[in-house]
Amino acid sequence: MAYTNFISRKLKLILILLFGLHQSVSAQKLTHSPYSYYGIGEMGGLDNATFLSLGNNYAGIMDSTILNYYNPATYNLLSKGQPLFSFGISSRISFFTQNDSKEFDLATSFQHFAMAFPIKKHFGFTMGIKPFSSKGYDFYTGESVLTDSIVYNYRGTGSLNEAFGGFSTDLLKLENTRLAVGMNAGYVFGETKNMRRSYIYSSTASVFSGGIDERVSHLSTFHYDLGFYLNHKFRDHEFTLSGRMDPSQKLKGNFDYNLFFSTNINNVNAYDTVSSYTTKDHVTSATSYEFGLTYKYILRDTKENSRKLNSEILVAGSFGATKWSNFSAPLSDSAVLLDATKFSFGVQFTPEVQLLEKMSTLKFYQKIHYRIGGYMYTLPYSYNGTQVSDKALTFGFGIPVPTLRSLSSINLGFSLGKRGTNSNSSLNENYYGINLGITIAPGITERWFRNLKLNP
Repeated sequence: MAYTNFISRKLKLILILLFGLHQSVSAQKLTHSPYSYYGIGEMGGLDNATFLSLGNNYAGIMDSTILNYYNPATYNLLSKGQPLFSFGISSRISFFTQNDSKEFDLATSFQHFAMAFPIKKHFGFTMGIKPFSSKGYDFYTGESVLTDSIVYNYRGTGSLNEAFGGFSTDLLKLENTRLAVGMNAGYVFGETKNMRRSYIYSSTASVFSGGIDERVSHLSTFHYDLGFYLNHKFRDHEFTLSGRMDPSQKLKGNFDYNLFFSTNINNVNAYDTVSSYTTKDHVTSATSYEFGLTYKYILRDTKENSRKLNSEILVAGSFGATKWSNFSAPLSDSAVLLDATKFSFGVQFTPEVQLLEKMSTLKFYQKIHYRIGGYMYTLPYSYNGTQVSDKALTFGFGIPVPTLRSLSSINLGFSLGKRGTNSNSSLNENYYGINLGITIAPGITERWFRNLKLNP
């Protein structure tokens, strides 16, 4: 009975933390890009520290010490009685340029919060909360009409989040070969807003009158995604073919359109409604997929200062695509979106794979996972017929927490990238990503979710 109450208290605490975070997550600034104007915003959130360090290879990174909620097939890789709690905090420092205009911005937010644990020998389960999409921009344009200047202010706010649960199972498990599939099923909630204000500017006035066009998307809907991996091991070699897919889905919600006139556009209480309506409709999401190939090689009995190590090299590459031309959303300019592609590459070096067994004899630098990578995306936006690209070099470290011989770790990921085109007249962004991920696991001697037997 005491054991049952102990587990019940832990699960209740996890659920409170998991679903109680949605208010604070919704308030985070997840993006600061004018490109988030389109559709329901930029998909996903800021980068995950672990996967970013390896070039944002999502499909094929499989490890019993890492919670990969991007590929739900990986949940059954965890060791029995060894659940993982994972959360991340991410930030991006951006420098925008367009012709002679320059702008600086910073976005920081919780990246995810999730837990996962194995179920018997062939199954795994997870639940968590993560960003789904977000808007975050505020910029001005203007034009002269006779002696007057008309100013247009475009502002986007809000985010959508997903509370999800995931399940994975083996379809085939032999001595050296394993085939598994998985699925995430979640509930997407939140709102995003596009607002355009137009007014006549006068240097002698402190209050401006004008019009306000406001379009709000409230989503409250089911969403799912799928994953698989096929793994084969030789003595010192290991190959993994993996994939993940987010099929096109109808995401239901309410969509508001409001047109206001105001003698003071900065005072919401002074707005007079010209037109307003709400409609129940759906967003047709874009189909996206990613396939990855991962290779591991163990360097057995590598000598370093008369010490033998079992080092490991991991090489991962992936290709993905999103068919944005099939995307549609009420009250949005989605017709201009283009199909997008993604190439990712990453390398990880682990000085010693038998970390728990040799923890006390290893030096600090021998316990760290060293990661480096890069990615190249084409984004669904274009300028003067040229599709916008996103390129970055990435690197990072996985640092184990040695207390109680657990699988806990601190992961750091960094990126140096550029988004835009080769034209100075287009919007270009140079950015620096700084990402922190923390994984918490029980010690090797305090395994959870197992039956305890008491002596009579």
